[in-house]
Amino acid sequence: MIKINLLPKEMRRPSGLGIPKSAVIGAAATMVIVMALAAVTAVQAYRVHAIDGKIAEVRRQAERMREDIVLVDRLVDVKTKILSRLAAIETLDRGRERWVMILDELAGRVPDFLWLTAFRPATPVGAGAKGGISSPSAAAPADTTAPAELLMSIEGYSFTLNGLANFLLELNSSDYFAQPQLSFAKLIEVDDQRAYNFSLNCRLEEPIAVDEAHDVENSEQDELDESSAVPGVASLLNDEQDH
Repeated sequence: MIKINLLPKEMRRPSGLGIPKSAVIGAAATMVIVMALAAVTAVQAYRVHAIDGKIAEVRRQAERMREDIVLVDRLVDVKTKILSRLAAIETLDRGRERWVMILDELAGRVPDFLWLTAFRPATPVGAGAKGGISSPSAAAPADTTAPAELLMSIEGYSFTLNGLANFLLELNSSDYFAQPQLSFAKLIEVDDQRAYNFSLNCRLEEPIAVDEAHDVENSEQDELDESSAVPGVASLLNDEQDH
């Protein structure tokens, strides 16, 4: 059945719910915005979750790599120590024959009633010990023009000053040692015995060939000449005679 409303437009009742179109359009727009925000939120949440997973994986890898780094550091330290020891062994092996000859020569030059306690690279020293017998040149500065590794210090004890003077003469006449200089000699008690504690410096020389070595006559005149050339020997002999 068809109904026709003949009332004026102003008096007609609105059909349906009576909601204005503007309200419907606003509600629709709001719903679209809400849905868009929900979609963006979901996407961002997914991305955050993925990033969290990557961060956790990176942290696990960092923990594994930290153990590897510690292991590598230990291996590098071990390698450094091994290389240092190999270098020291190589240095010792390279100069082994020379040092054997030097120590053998030194042992052969030690007189009776005298023994050595140290044979090492020398360090600059001052004047002789207070109360001891010092060489006139003991306070002279060390010669810095010579290689530091060739300047050696010898320390030991002697029961007599004559034995110490003979030791200086023996070193001076050796082809391996040059310019022996007494640093100090002081009288001390060693096991209820009186002995002279001494220290001297000398330079190491390259050994010469055996067929080029010359024989030195051990006459009294030669000893006097050598004693005048070795610092401190004449004073030691005079002091021994005074005692």
